Amino acid sequence: MRSTVFTVVVAISCTACGFGRAHITVKVIDSETEKPIPRMKVHGGFRNFSKGWGIAPKYNGDDETTDRDGMCRLSGHTEAGHSCCIVRGNNGYYDSGWYSFDYTERSLLKFGRWLPDNVVVTVRLDRVVNPVPLYVKYALVEHRARSRSYYEVCQRRKNLNLAATNEVPTLKNVKLVYDLLEGAWLPPHGNGTTADIEFSFNEEILGWKESVYPGGVALDKKYRTTVSITMPGEGNGLAEIVPPVNAGIKLRTAPAEGYVNNLTRWRGWFGGGDGIKSDYDKSRCHAFRIRTVYDKDGKVKSAYYGKIYGDFNVVDFEGVSFLYYLNPVPNDRNLEWDTKNNLCPQPGGTWVPEP
Repeated sequence: MRSTVFTVVVAISCTACGFGRAHITVKVIDSETEKPIPRMKVHGGFRNFSKGWGIAPKYNGDDETTDRDGMCRLSGHTEAGHSCCIVRGNNGYYDSGWYSFDYTERSLLKFGRWLPDNVVVTVRLDRVVNPVPLYVKYALVEHRARSRSYYEVCQRRKNLNLAATNEVPTLKNVKLVYDLLEGAWLPPHGNGTTADIEFSFNEEILGWKESVYPGGVALDKKYRTTVSITMPGEGNGLAEIVPPVNAGIKLRTAPAEGYVNNLTRWRGWFGGGDGIKSDYDKSRCHAFRIRTVYDKDGKVKSAYYGKIYGDFNVVDFEGVSFLYYLNPVPNDRNLEWDTKNNLCPQPGGTWVPEP
């Protein structure tokens, strides 16, 4: 009996003391020196549940500053057992990405605190070194009507004329060429003049699937499209870079070597109910070199350098899009953008500026 009463008293005490409180310790270090950074502002968030339809969950956050050892401890109430943190708004350093953590259980012996309560998240901050104005643009183009993107409808009738599928056009060596310095596609899609990057589309038809729509029956094309991406000219090319997780700046300096011209991307629909598939990966990052000129000794005399954030997207429509940064100063491999001075008068697209 006493044990039961004690349990009830403990439960009531836990509620009164903030049942579901969580803690997370953050350690902030310099990504290059790996030394702790004091006086860094850290923000934490703790997730709660919505109380009903259309009602936002109560936000519970905590803001702290790191001590001389680069450490701080965040705490807050969470019903979902989930916390996150970010280091942001600090002079001389780029913001980190978000770090998140899911707790495993709550303990009555610790007044309902979420466990484990000794979690330490190490955040590596990137310094602001030498940001410069860059030419930044979101480039996109389509080579055929968007209405033909996913399905080739041959006949919306129950009596299908299968021979009609032979008249559906396929992509064979369809080329899109872009001038990176001018920020324009070459004719007939634009007024660019120099072929800095070339996309070649080839499509393989894998068959046809009969599908029933509200308006009748149609044949849907199963296909795979492969896109070869090259940068014409000796010494020109792309170099894939794998940035650290939650890096403040993904690519600061273009590499001096390691550029290749054998990049491909694909997309397709293979008849399944899970829709279009592709090898697109928005976390990919590439450096590039164009208009390379060599001296008599075979060393690079002149070239332009840039980077691409977010991969080449050949998924959403019949064409390609990509976000690129270009340093217009010959031989300057610095790609740290100041995010304020864009040398492109018409950058296009909607995207959050990243250095």
